[in-house]
Amino acid sequence: MASIFFANKSFYFAILLVFSFSVNLQGQTEKSTLTKIVELKSSSDFNPQNSDYIDLLLELAETNMRSNPDSTAILLKESYDLSIASQYKNGESIALSTYGYYYAERGETDKASEYNKKALEVANTYDLDDAKIAALNNIAIDFHFKGDYANALTKYLEALAVAEKINETRMMSVLSSNIAFLYSYNEDFDSAIIFQEKARQISLEAHNDDLLAVSTLGIAHLHMQKGNLEESERLLTNVIPSRS
Repeated sequence: MASIFFANKSFYFAILLVFSFSVNLQGQTEKSTLTKIVELKSSSDFNPQNSDYIDLLLELAETNMRSNPDSTAILLKESYDLSIASQYKNGESIALSTYGYYYAERGETDKASEYNKKALEVANTYDLDDAKIAALNNIAIDFHFKGDYANALTKYLEALAVAEKINETRMMSVLSSNIAFLYSYNEDFDSAIIFQEKARQISLEAHNDDLLAVSTLGIAHLHMQKGNLEESERLLTNVIPSRS
């Protein structure tokens, strides 16, 4: 019993540690994005239809998604309108898929699905890989929420193939973790570990410490679910100091 208690105690402590780190990282990202927006707007030749400005608005919208949804709604409308006015198709698609994320967070899955499909149409029409990854990932999440795991897996794998094609390491790691979660939800822990290990390796090679911590924590949890408590504890002793 002591070993099980230690594993559970360590696991939940690690969750709190990674969550605390993620909140801190989100705050830093928001400040950095706001600083860049202020710098752009203060320039003498500022044009709100500038693609860099639109990208920053979209980045800030996503960062505020849970902490300030009202702000997200305002930022999304502005970025979408500016994208349409400037015919910035990447911004248009990302704005649509971020709307999908926004409505999914609010439990409006049908509306989320509608926006994500529109985002994917724009991405496919104009061959926009980054936007396509975002749309496919969100569509997969929509399917997952609806309990359609087969289609969720198909869309995650489609998104992962695009991310690998352009070597988008952050989304390669995120998508691999999402696939792992899908397998674990169906109690296929061996397949889940394979994809979570992939996410961990990608994060390690890309020196992305926050995703590395999350993926390592995920692997530890999967081993715990399989009853491999020693391996779970070994992984947790590595992930906890890395966030201290």
